[in-house]
Amino acid sequence: HLNRDRTPLLGHRLNKPHRSSRLVEALLSLILLGSLTLTPSLGGGMSDRLRPVRGVLLGGDLDLLLSAVLALVSLALGPQVSPPWALILDVAMCLAAAATTRWPRAGGVILGLLLLGYFFLPAGALALGQYAPMIPILGTGIRGQRPIRRWMTVGYGGILVALQYRDYPGSMLFLFGGLVWAALIGVLWLIGNTFSALRQAQAEAQAAALVYQRLALSRELHDTVARDLSRASLRAQLAQQSLDSTEIGAVVSEIQEALRQLRLMMTLLRDPEYGTASQNDDIRSPAEVLRDATWTLDVSGFRVAQSIQGALESIPPEIWPVFGAVVGEAVSNIERHGSAIAPCTLIFSIERQSVDMMFVNETAESYRRGTHSHDAAIGLLGVRERLIPIGGELNTLQEPSKWTTHVRIPWG
Repeated sequence: HLNRDRTPLLGHRLNKPHRSSRLVEALLSLILLGSLTLTPSLGGGMSDRLRPVRGVLLGGDLDLLLSAVLALVSLALGPQVSPPWALILDVAMCLAAAATTRWPRAGGVILGLLLLGYFFLPAGALALGQYAPMIPILGTGIRGQRPIRRWMTVGYGGILVALQYRDYPGSMLFLFGGLVWAALIGVLWLIGNTFSALRQAQAEAQAAALVYQRLALSRELHDTVARDLSRASLRAQLAQQSLDSTEIGAVVSEIQEALRQLRLMMTLLRDPEYGTASQNDDIRSPAEVLRDATWTLDVSGFRVAQSIQGALESIPPEIWPVFGAVVGEAVSNIERHGSAIAPCTLIFSIERQSVDMMFVNETAESYRRGTHSHDAAIGLLGVRERLIPIGGELNTLQEPSKWTTHVRIPWG
């Protein structure tokens, strides 16, 4: 006869001759809880190095691994105390738990039906398969399948409590075993909710970063369009006065370029799938920026004096967009408000971790009379907004007939 010791350990009955098995089962429970508690921390980082871990958790590989481990432990310990058909039931429970990763509803129903089979186990059987429902409860929580997890919790929890009542009718041990199961399920819910919340927070942060990046690109395109239209307006005035076909062609080219940039900006704002990779082709090197700036001023009739100290190639690529925006706005201001009969000066000093730029020009008579618009102030405000995140500086000095703009861009 079996000497039954009905001390509940997560709902199982074990015999005194098999206290080592009881200890192994307790250790298995602790290992299961401890390993699963680490999942939120693995999910929270979400860095490139942890993306494979994230794939394991969200793809169901963790469920498969836990099901396989539970089946192996049951096969290793079960033959000592359980009949063969009890081992078959344990393995079937693990297979059903693994199936819930792909077929959560069908696998979950089969798992519940198999769980009812433990009502027919003998009193001394080592029923490790009763842990199998904990695996899909955890997995569905991590994957955000909350409705499925909810009915799994109600169904499996009810069956497990009923098993406790069958083993300990009218005893306080029945309540204790039920509380232990409830605590375990509560911990699994907490793990799943934490991981799901971290994943959602990361998705929201990525969406916010993408929106910010798109707005920054749109702002740059907006400034480019404004400069192109301003340049086209100036050339249109010259063409109107001189009836020069070359100037008229330049106006048409400027307007076409402005329209292209405007369409690009509208596409960027409207299409949520539109990425920023296509913008890389529009990012020009510092040498190209200065070449285009000099050409633009020459075409507009300005005499340009340029001084470059250091190597433009040493400016890192991540600084190129800001460098281009600064030079573009400075040249646009010279075109709009500068005097074409006086020379303008562009000075660049490239050091190991920064570049200093200075733009000096004589102001036009209309600017000194105060008949100019506020475009320059708006453009310089946009430049400041680009410089602040990287620690850059912008200073302007206005004299009666001269305007000086000094910009410093650091890196490293």
